[in-house]
This record gives sequence, C-alpha cells and structure tokens, in this order.
Amino acid sequence: LSGRYHVNDKLTLNAQVNRIGWSEFDAIRVHYNTTDTAIVQNYKDVTTGAIGFDYAVDPTMTVRGGIGYDPTPTRDGQRTARIPDGDRMLYSAGISKTLGSVTFD
Repeated sequence: LSGRYHVNDKLTLNAQVNRIGWSEFDAIRVHYNTTDTAIVQNYKDVTTGAIGFDYAVDPTMTVRGGIGYDPTPTRDGQRTARIPDGDRMLYSAGISKTLGSVTFD
C-alpha cells in the first residue's frame, strides 16, 4: 500500500507499507553429491514501512528524502552465526536537476 499527498505546489509527502510473507521461505535446501540438507529458517511474516518527501526548490530542482523501517523475519531465539539478521533503518536522499531538456537524478 502506498500513497502520495500533494501538500502544496512545492511539497509532496509519500508513504508506503508492505507485508512480506517470509514464512513461505521455510528452509535453505542444499544438495551436494548424494547428500541433502535442509536448514530450517522458521521465519515470521513482517510489515515494513517508509515515509518521505519531495520538495520543489524551484522549477528545475527537486530535493527528496525518506526513512524506512525493515524488521528482520528471523525470530529472536533463532539468530545464528550463519544468518545474523537484525532490524534495519533505511535512509535516503536525492536531488533532481533539469538543465535544458535533460534531467539528472
């Protein structure tokens, strides 16, 4: 689910929510010669979210930024050295600049 809201001619707010079905990924299966191994993952489903903005400084330049949260699908008691996962905070920033008929992002 995502949305954009134009606050005014210069500012636009953005938001996004995702539900990820990690529980469908139940195991890492390895086949080597005649041996089969399954490393059970027991992941949980997670919901991620992000918010951001676009701000038109002038007709030729827009700045943007955002922040997102991506929780780990690994259950607390099941982290290992093989898959040492943790929650993540994601940050982004950018600029669009138009020079003549070309836009650089």
